[in-house]
Amino acid sequence: MKLGRWARVLAVLALATTAGCHFYFDEGDDDDDDDVVLPDARPIPDADPLQPDAMPVQPDAGGCETVADFIGRFGGCMSLTDWQGLGMCDVPLQTTDGGDTCATCHTDGTAMTFMSADCEDTYNANRFQPYILGLVQPVANGEGCFVAFQGGKWLATPPVGHPTFTFSDTNKMAIENFFQFTFTRYADDTFSCPPPMAP
Repeated sequence: MKLGRWARVLAVLALATTAGCHFYFDEGDDDDDDDVVLPDARPIPDADPLQPDAMPVQPDAGGCETVADFIGRFGGCMSLTDWQGLGMCDVPLQTTDGGDTCATCHTDGTAMTFMSADCEDTYNANRFQPYILGLVQPVANGEGCFVAFQGGKWLATPPVGHPTFTFSDTNKMAIENFFQFTFTRYADDTFSCPPPMAP
């Protein structure tokens, strides 16, 4: 799906283990300076990750982009080369305070989170629902139009009863960088990013 109906994509990244990433879409002027505003270019917003301040998107004549459209394109814009090169293969091996790894419990998709010691299996599973929600959480308005998104479950506060852990700086950076690389591709109309085919 082409995204040319947005003249500009504003991306604001809130990268903390207790707050997700918030991205907003805003229709601006029709100049050719469309770009992604990277996190070092804007302050991190003080926002509740469960209540993002979504800016409404005015649908064009062809309708609006749905959450399913967003997830399909985002999954299609993911790259195994980026996943491997940015260190995402090591994220499932993050240890908890009890000494287990994420893959210990999530290697089969338990709790809608897929993190396996097999790098390609983890990459392939996380391109689809429900596992892609570990990387990104889309937000829709009352009309079902995709208007914003926030960081996924991986960087959110774990639910009550989940083993405690703190991502290493290396793993946290891998997640943040992979998200940023994928979003940059997602926001660029020159990438077709067709929705991936189920494995």
